[in-house]
Amino acid sequence: MFFILNILDIYYSILYKEIDDNSIVTSDGRSPIIYITFEALCGVILLYFGIHEIRQMKSIKEHFSEIWNWTDLLLILAYFVMVFFDHDENAYILTTVLQVLVVSLAFIKICFFLRIYEGFGFLVSLMSGVFNDIQYFFALWILFIFWFGIVFAILFRGALSETYSALDQFSYFMSSYRLSLGDFELDPFTN
Repeated sequence: MFFILNILDIYYSILYKEIDDNSIVTSDGRSPIIYITFEALCGVILLYFGIHEIRQMKSIKEHFSEIWNWTDLLLILAYFVMVFFDHDENAYILTTVLQVLVVSLAFIKICFFLRIYEGFGFLVSLMSGVFNDIQYFFALWILFIFWFGIVFAILFRGALSETYSALDQFSYFMSSYRLSLGDFELDPFTN
């Protein structure tokens, strides 16, 4: 229920807020009754889960040994911070980042609840294992990007490429990253 109400609130915000080129809200055409209703309902749901988390913390000493419990508390905290900054027209970028964080944490919470059902339990456990194991791949991938960046810098004698002239010293690392993703388009970053 929280996830649906939060998504509706975010889409309502996207549709009725006008943003200028500097990421500042120029016009907020949302009806206060509607968005306050969405935020209040989501807040009540999260307060219920927050009270449940506090009770569990008191009764279970190893409460924070599982990642699921950390995501629950982070979801509650991130949501209330998001609601606070949603009303500040100069904090649009921060609000956007917090909206992405809240939606991602709510998705993780849904996956936690899906573990209960027999058909989803195996898939959620499988994805959890994949994310635990993928950290080694990312570490190796970052080492390769770093290595290729240094090799490119040596081969080109540190001369800055026109394509990445706006990135200065990081131009070779950025080109290595883009090449590793299969992006061979050479549009300049200077614009």
